[in-house]
Amino acid sequence: MKLQWAQINLHFVCIFEQLGIFNSDSCVSAFNNISSSLRKLLGILLNRVYCSIQTAFSMHKNTAILTFILFLLLAQVGFSQKTVIAPTHQLTISGLVEKPVTITYADILKEAIVPIGNVTITNHLGVFKKEYYNVKGVLLLPLLKKVSIVADNPKLLSEYYFVFRASDGYSVVVSWNELFNTEIGNSFYLVVAANNQPQIEAPEKILLIATKDIVTGRRHIKGLQSIEVKRI
Repeated sequence: MKLQWAQINLHFVCIFEQLGIFNSDSCVSAFNNISSSLRKLLGILLNRVYCSIQTAFSMHKNTAILTFILFLLLAQVGFSQKTVIAPTHQLTISGLVEKPVTITYADILKEAIVPIGNVTITNHLGVFKKEYYNVKGVLLLPLLKKVSIVADNPKLLSEYYFVFRASDGYSVVVSWNELFNTEIGNSFYLVVAANNQPQIEAPEKILLIATKDIVTGRRHIKGLQSIEVKRI
């Protein structure tokens, strides 16, 4: 019989506790942190391994442990292509600037923190992906204004753009005019708190959101690592 995700969680938590491998809190946390897009794949894998582990455990504890190790190896194959977003504790602004600037998470917290409210993240089709609630953040624009951009003539700034890059390589391009010459520039925030917890406790650490975007997932950058100033 096909198991639902919640049933899979419960069965494996019980087995792992009997084996003394994990406690229930760490087990539930590990399963809940798995992205929803991968749960279907993992569910198929768990269904095939589930009966084997229960049978093996009833026969011999050591056999059950070996079966569990086999499960981990199989799961690793299924997840080996998932891009990992490394946490970032600082970001660097470089490129066409007088001097590269490194902004630490502590530097971000020194800026004025403003309440943003709830922020819904949607994909390119406008489909709901997740929601952050009770968000607080720091405007990105004042931080960018502290960096001296190299330009022979102010008119040339219309040819400049910024490449926002995350630790996993995901990149977003924003023009100088959009940031400095439209109201959109005042909608880019570095999140410092969300879901009633400090952002420093979140897996990605530095998180960028653009609150006035129609499709918010496009410029939802987890693990922001660098901003590079370029010219076309």
